[in-house]
Amino acid sequence: MRRLLFLLLLSLPLVSQVKILMPVVVKDAAGKPVTDLKISDFQVSGPKDIRLSDMWLVPPQTPRDNGASPPVVVIYDAANILSNSFDLNVRDMRDFLHEVAQRRFAVTVLINTEAGLRLVYDSRTPPEILLAALARTAQPKTMPSDIKAETTDATAEEQARNLTFLNTTGLVHRSRLNAGVDQMNSLLAFAHLAQRLPGRKALVWVATNPPVLDTRNPAYWNQTTTFVDKHLLPMYEATVEELNAARVSVYPLLFSRTNPIQFGNDWGSWMGLTQLAESTGGLASRLGDQGSLLAAVHAALADLGPYYMLAVEVPIPKELDWIGVKIKATRPGVTVRAASGFLSLKPVKAANAQAAQH
Repeated sequence: MRRLLFLLLLSLPLVSQVKILMPVVVKDAAGKPVTDLKISDFQVSGPKDIRLSDMWLVPPQTPRDNGASPPVVVIYDAANILSNSFDLNVRDMRDFLHEVAQRRFAVTVLINTEAGLRLVYDSRTPPEILLAALARTAQPKTMPSDIKAETTDATAEEQARNLTFLNTTGLVHRSRLNAGVDQMNSLLAFAHLAQRLPGRKALVWVATNPPVLDTRNPAYWNQTTTFVDKHLLPMYEATVEELNAARVSVYPLLFSRTNPIQFGNDWGSWMGLTQLAESTGGLASRLGDQGSLLAAVHAALADLGPYYMLAVEVPIPKELDWIGVKIKATRPGVTVRAASGFLSLKPVKAANAQAAQH
């Protein structure tokens, strides 16, 4: 009997593992993407028994209609924008759409409203239709002189109705907990849509605050001020997991011209947005640095090359916590950009990560 029990125990894994996806950007000394690495070219270090179980290269999303650049999606988090300059924000978004139409950029714009994500402009819509809709919905004094509208076009009427979402969505007064849930619901909704499309996608997320603050900082876990945030962490963990499974790199744009270093609230938001970008292979920027939303889109496109998706296995955690990880490439002369760790995955989440393969 003892021998049988011993044999049964031998057949069980000594340590139960869960798998997490970690995007990694690798470039050479000239700043060009490196695309010929093998799994043996990567090293991962962190907690005991961590290991790299799989790796694959993910190219950027193929441009539609043989376009010059991959399409970009912009989500304007209007329902949670912490600003008293609502009219100014709407003007910024309309100016951006006008430039998109004039320069014929492949940009789709969504807005997060109190009722969820709504389409403002689809990149498949002809730019002329967008220009006509902008003219139809503009105030006479602010209408650009180069816009000519044909008021009988049904497609332009539909586009004009989509533009009205910009005017009807102001700040929804809700708790930080509800605001964080709303933000993550919008990101999850987009991840589910993007899952069906191949390749790496760029999401420029226009926001003034992140769903949670910077969990990379060890002091975060001892702060009583983050009590609400900690209730959001399991959902935040799942959101990052879904974005990576859908191959979505988030490029958050802090929609503020103030310097985060000089303003405590903006600094906390900036670091939280930076973590979201790091965890999905993107880069964070702020309006004060980029100068415009259009410049932020250009910056995202400039960075959107192929990246590697690494499947990292770690022991099943006993509780939700931040796990520091370091990823290196053994090839000389290359630079590696990867998250400095991740929120530990619960066993119930492991199936989703393991299913998100090539």
